[in-house]
Amino acid sequence: MKHNRRGVISLSLLIVLGLVAVAQSSDEGPAILISNFDDIDAAELPIEEVLVYWLESVFSANDDITVEYLDRYFPITDQSINVAVSAGQEAGGDIVLFGSYQDKGDRIDVNLISVITTDCPSASDFMQILFEDEEGFSVTDLHPGSPVPPQLSFYANMIVSDWMSEQNRQSEALLFLESSLLYADAVSEDYLPELYSLIANTYRIMGMYQAAIDGFSEALNLDPTDFNSLCLRAVCYDAIDSLDLAIDDLMIAVVLDPDNATTNAQLGAQLTQAGRQEEGQQYLDRSIELDPFCAMTFRDRSRSFYLLGQYEPALTYINMALAQEPESAQGHAFKGILLQFTGEQAEAIEELTIAIELETDLEVMAWSYYARASCYMDLGDYQIALADLTASADCSPSSYTVLYLTGVCHMQLGSNELAELYLSEYLSYPLELTPVDPWTTPDLPEKAEAFLEDLRR
Repeated sequence: MKHNRRGVISLSLLIVLGLVAVAQSSDEGPAILISNFDDIDAAELPIEEVLVYWLESVFSANDDITVEYLDRYFPITDQSINVAVSAGQEAGGDIVLFGSYQDKGDRIDVNLISVITTDCPSASDFMQILFEDEEGFSVTDLHPGSPVPPQLSFYANMIVSDWMSEQNRQSEALLFLESSLLYADAVSEDYLPELYSLIANTYRIMGMYQAAIDGFSEALNLDPTDFNSLCLRAVCYDAIDSLDLAIDDLMIAVVLDPDNATTNAQLGAQLTQAGRQEEGQQYLDRSIELDPFCAMTFRDRSRSFYLLGQYEPALTYINMALAQEPESAQGHAFKGILLQFTGEQAEAIEELTIAIELETDLEVMAWSYYARASCYMDLGDYQIALADLTASADCSPSSYTVLYLTGVCHMQLGSNELAELYLSEYLSYPLELTPVDPWTTPDLPEKAEAFLEDLRR
């Protein structure tokens, strides 16, 4: 069984982008439609009827999966995918299978294409499998009632898993991928790295990073040049703060594909996060050279300058990012932070206000309130700063420095009892330093202790 190159690209895109459907599906489905196949040699075999029977057998334990015949024919052309999507939607199907078959004597080669029709997927969202030679179907088995070929079971579970993943039903997608793995002996070993990578990526989407790392490692043991597995394992290493391991994977990936803008950007950002800013800048610059229209890379380039204390070039790059994505909450928030550090508090407040209005993630919004409060404190507007600090705590309690700043504001406003309460609570938590939080510095506990001594006198 050979996997068509276009199908490989399709699956790889799904892995890299981690796509999920915009609309959530119900717990039903999918409905699989088998269309008329192109009979290349006029063999007049009941391929459609047999496929309906085989797929019904494969999914006999899944009452919600239905398989039906679709009386349509789609020639294998570049336009067929979109036509099949429209026809499947009109017929109420979720997956359409079409293709061709060819008489090879005692074996029948089948070119099988599946396309998801639910939620209007892109034209790249399809898989194409070629069952040929020893993996073709026996002529004697091509009748309803015959045993299901294991290679067909492998593929069938793959297409349903793909659909489940598109509906953001990852735990179910994983079950079907594991079912495919049961039939791995029936297919070429060349296909197994991609299967393990798909399993691992499902774990990644579910937030089960160690299981994902194990899966990607399995794929890489079979194929050390599996580019997608390297990049995605790096994402998982980053998620568990194993930055050096993430960098190692991305270094290999960049060697495999030096002209990949996304990988260069990913490596540059990872090096920056690991404190290797100057080394990371060369990869960020290379990514911008390859793709000058990715706002995220410009933001990362800006951040690398910021971490080096070079605020003017950092502002230049964040402005370039905002020129491409003027509605980016992250862009406006980071520009606000930069403006505060260059002493332009009023302008910083304007940017942070825009960021708060645009942001939808409460955890991220908390940081913008926190940053704006710091600007107001720089201007001596402690009452307004208190309102922002309260809003930050309401959005997310993750930053203990908010307690410190709240205590300082109360102290400045003469509310000594409240100041003592907040500063004492701040000191009950461990100091957590991170490059994304410029307001939490190693001397804050010492400052809090000094303030408390003054308040208690």
